[in-house]
This record gives sequence, structure tokens and C-alpha cells, in this order.
Amino acid sequence: MTLKNVKPDYWVSVGNAFFGDLETGEVISVPSIKQVGIKEDKAEQKLYGSGRVYEVVSQTTSTEITVDAIALPQDLVNAYLGRTIDGAANEQKTTDRLKEFAYGYSIMYASGKQIFKWFPRCQMTSADESISTKTADAVDPNRQYVIVSMPLDSNVVRVEYDQTLEKEGETPITEEKFFSKVLKSAAEVKTVAA
Repeated sequence: MTLKNVKPDYWVSVGNAFFGDLETGEVISVPSIKQVGIKEDKAEQKLYGSGRVYEVVSQTTSTEITVDAIALPQDLVNAYLGRTIDGAANEQKTTDRLKEFAYGYSIMYASGKQIFKWFPRCQMTSADESISTKTADAVDPNRQYVIVSMPLDSNVVRVEYDQTLEKEGETPITEEKFFSKVLKSAAEVKTVAA
């Protein structure tokens, strides 16, 4: 048998972030992302049988997304954190309720192809702040935000489309089409393609 040599494409950069309003359907693109970290929260258990591990059962319960950005639009952050907003003024209260929204982002491959991801049901749990004095060094602003993606009623936590997996001869879905609305299933990705 002949061995097949496969050279996989590799990631080179995070792209834009996308925020979807679950009430109006409006999607906003934000080009200020520096880094995205994903940590899947899982319930895992090893099943033993006949004196050895028979199977590992793993279920994703939620996904924690850490977003490092130059900054995110402050009006969005205030709204997602449930703050009481009155024009340019806002209040942070002990009774604030986090607002649900959709979060998405793109990843660029070395070949120029992309991956697109939607997390259709999210809440922002924190937006850490720290500020230092300005010095003679160049400014490299960075803010960190934590977003938690929760499952939909259909148990979907994330919807993903990878252009490198598109069949040869097929036209890949563009970033603009994929993020034109919040997608909640793989079946909805096919409707966007059409």
C-alpha cells in the first residue's frame, strides 16, 4: 500500500469579530481583535469494563471564549453586561442581568482560506480593566473580555464553516455571507450558501 502524504494548511491570524443581536437580527463587525482563546467546559467520565477503560464519555456543557482586543464598542459591552444606560451615562448595579447575544469570528489560513464560527447564544461575564500611565514607549492597547457560549434548545453550542473542507469545484461561502445573520445549525449554513 502506498502512503499518502498530506500537508495540512495552518492558521496564521484571527480575523474580525461579529456580534449578533438576538432580538433584531442585526450583526455588527468589529476589526479590533488581537487574540481569541477557546476553553470547552466538559462533563467527562471514564467507563470501565473487564478491567480496562471501555469508553470515555464526554459532553460539552458550555464554551468559555476569551477575547483580547484593542477595544470593543463600549455601548455593546454596557448593554451585554446589563447596565442601566441613559445616553452617555450608565450605572452598574448589583441587580444587573446579563443580556444574551451571538458571537462569531473568523480565522485565516496561510493559503488565504478561512474558518468562520458562530456561537449563537452567549453572555459576557466580565470585561477586565487595567490602565497604566502613558510613557515614551509606543502604545499597544489591549482589553480582555470573557464570553460564555451556552447551548441552544437543540444542544448546539457552535456552528462552524471551514473553507478548506469545501469540495473541489464548489464555491466557498464568503465571510460576508456567513456572518450576514446569526446561524444556529449546520443546515442553516447550507441555506446561506444557496
